[in-house]
Amino acid sequence: MTDDTPPSRGLAAARRTPCFARYAAQRAVTAACRPLLDGLGLMPRYLVMLVLRERGGIPVKELAGALHLGHGTVSPLS
Repeated sequence: MTDDTPPSRGLAAARRTPCFARYAAQRAVTAACRPLLDGLGLMPRYLVMLVLRERGGIPVKELAGALHLGHGTVSPLS
């Protein structure tokens, strides 16, 4: 099965969706914060620290769920 939609047309349609706007905003915020957080050595550990501050000592599985990440992604951070 092939998709005959030209790539530029599909992208234009995607950009009109609320999901794309949210995705673009999230990327812009991350890009704006990254230089500061990288300079402090906190990205992505910063997100882990926020969750741990909010929830206290929690299992890695719960931490991964809170961050919407896989267990293997979070394990090296803990």
